[in-house]
Amino acid sequence: MKRFLKNKKLSVKIIFSYLILISLTFTLLYPIFFKLSQKYFISLEGLEIASQANKIRSLIKEPLIQNDLVELAHLVKTLSFTYESQIWLIDRQGNTIASSENSENNTHKLKIDEINSVLSGNIVTQQISGPESRSLTYIVPVIGNEDLFETNYKLYNEQILGAVAINVPLGKLNIIMTNIVRFCLYAIIISAPLAILAGIIMSKIISRPFEKMNQVALEISRGNFHKRVDFEDGGEIGQLANTFNFAISKVVESLKEKETLVKLRNEFISNVSHEFRSPLTSLRGFLELIKDKKLNPQEETQYINIMLEDTCHLNRLVDDLLYLSSLQSGQIELKLSRFDTTQLLSWVENHYSFLASEKDIALEVIKSKHPTELYADRDRLHQVFINLLDNAFRYTPKGNNIKVFSRLTEKENKIVFYIQDTGKGIPQDQLEFIWERFYKVDPARTRNDNGTGIGLSIVKQIVEMHSGEVFVNSSPGDGTIFGFSLPLNKAKLHSR
Repeated sequence: MKRFLKNKKLSVKIIFSYLILISLTFTLLYPIFFKLSQKYFISLEGLEIASQANKIRSLIKEPLIQNDLVELAHLVKTLSFTYESQIWLIDRQGNTIASSENSENNTHKLKIDEINSVLSGNIVTQQISGPESRSLTYIVPVIGNEDLFETNYKLYNEQILGAVAINVPLGKLNIIMTNIVRFCLYAIIISAPLAILAGIIMSKIISRPFEKMNQVALEISRGNFHKRVDFEDGGEIGQLANTFNFAISKVVESLKEKETLVKLRNEFISNVSHEFRSPLTSLRGFLELIKDKKLNPQEETQYINIMLEDTCHLNRLVDDLLYLSSLQSGQIELKLSRFDTTQLLSWVENHYSFLASEKDIALEVIKSKHPTELYADRDRLHQVFINLLDNAFRYTPKGNNIKVFSRLTEKENKIVFYIQDTGKGIPQDQLEFIWERFYKVDPARTRNDNGTGIGLSIVKQIVEMHSGEVFVNSSPGDGTIFGFSLPLNKAKLHSR
């Protein structure tokens, strides 16, 4: 059977299992049903025979007391014909005194111990089964005092007049059981095709979701990742279909993530190569000139200074790359401590006041009269301000101003920091890309920029580690506002 079902479809296996289940059920239940039915009808026949025996006993009691054998023989013949049964009358000594048969040889059907038991006051029921016939024998005592018989089941020998035995053939039972068997066969003949049809329908219903899953899996293997199993059911198969769809979604997400990682890796390699190529090419050219001794001392000093700037730029680029990689890989953990916004903004003011004076840029740091206590990594937030303010000073022209301030939005449960410059601004179509690594608004990427293109990516990573958000608002000619927010579950107001 296992070999037969090995390569069959699920629907065939379900139908085959369904038929086996029906066959086993019928095979087990039919004998039980047959035996119970037979026992039930025999018990009904026994009640009927008992009723007949009691009637016969009441009719023969008087002739038996008077020892009227002729009357007894006549009654036995008449009652035997009426009830279609064999009847025997037995006296107190156990002898047959009247019988419905022509010969008394039929008394061999009654056993001596059964007769003695009846003459002691008991009732005996005997079922006789032979190769050609089946019958039921019922033997009851004939007593003189019926009231005493009803109150005391066992009587003394002197109270028993004799016994009546009645034997009824069970031919009717055979007919009934034959009809039952015929009815069962008819039921099987009628129900078998219906059961097979129901099995086919059920197998189709059960196997349809699996066929859909198989089709979807084949489509996905061909690259059609938008396919899903459309099956609405609250049962286990519906849950399996939902799990299958969920697994497909996860696989698709994983593939997209891998594609994104490959794309980012290629972009990263390309960007790093570009960022390193320019200063390295410059260094190589200057070194070749110095090696060939074609420069005068003044030119040599000038080129050495340029080489030093390029070397510093490469050093900053490597440091930023390592720092960003450490942030993204989780190697750097936040060292949280409590400090307030006034302390943070005072540090900004002290750290950049000299640079602002040197570049002739007005730096305005606005501190709130009601400082907010922060629970954050002070050094990482310093790095955020350094990167944002370096950008602001880099693109703000001489004679303009930079403003730094914060706002507490209790309704939204967050503290927001703003760095506003008055530079040339950023085109709207480029705002969404500025947080990416190596992205620069100036497509020429001139060396005069001095930026590594990684600073804003570091800002975004640090702020998100604090469960915050970064944002930027800008338009060409109107300057730029960079900002970031920290949730108030990381900050707490001082008591006012």
